[in-house]
Amino acid sequence: MPVFLIVDDEIHIRNMIKKAIDELEYQSDSVANGEEALHALFEKKYDGVFTDLKMPGMDGFDLLDAMNEEVMNIPTVVVSAYTEAENIIKCFRKGIMDFITKPFTPEEIKKVAKDMLKKRIDIKETTQYVKGLIKQNALGEAEKYLSILFGTYSSSPLPHYLMGMKCMKEGSEVKALKHLKASIALDESYEPAKKMIEEILTNQEKTEAKSNKEERENGEEE
Repeated sequence: MPVFLIVDDEIHIRNMIKKAIDELEYQSDSVANGEEALHALFEKKYDGVFTDLKMPGMDGFDLLDAMNEEVMNIPTVVVSAYTEAENIIKCFRKGIMDFITKPFTPEEIKKVAKDMLKKRIDIKETTQYVKGLIKQNALGEAEKYLSILFGTYSSSPLPHYLMGMKCMKEGSEVKALKHLKASIALDESYEPAKKMIEEILTNQEKTEAKSNKEERENGEEE
């Protein structure tokens, strides 16, 4: 059964969201701030997160940052009265799926909960599956899953990294480097992409050196 996490310091808001979730016959847990939310997210698998922005201690912005740092990639919806354009844009840049303004209706909660379930995909399991498809040269099938990953985890370096692997399998180092650099642009510390770029550049240097040597040897023979 789908399970959602509700994060809001106002108990009546938590109860309103929970009631809407209950009416869908889904389950939900609720906490009062970002710290409690992170603890819950480490302890249990959730299909979606509803979070407020302004909360004591760790607020919603910090929670979104922490979730991104941990590459949790759980569909997340902000439910907030702080609807300034700057706040909304900031949230979407942090990877949220939707923004619901307070006051809200039960129908809004129900609709977005269903939408979150459509987007929920286990990134670790899918990553391993896509890697296997690439190794087996099933690139068409891998492309389908990569499209889903790009749509669901646009702020993660993983989709670009996997696309880099696919491009290498296809023999296109130029395209591979493009995606691997995009991966690092999203996360400068993403080591798998750095390692693959280093391997590609090293191979290119070796190929160039070998080509130059052959040219020199051919020139000497002439």
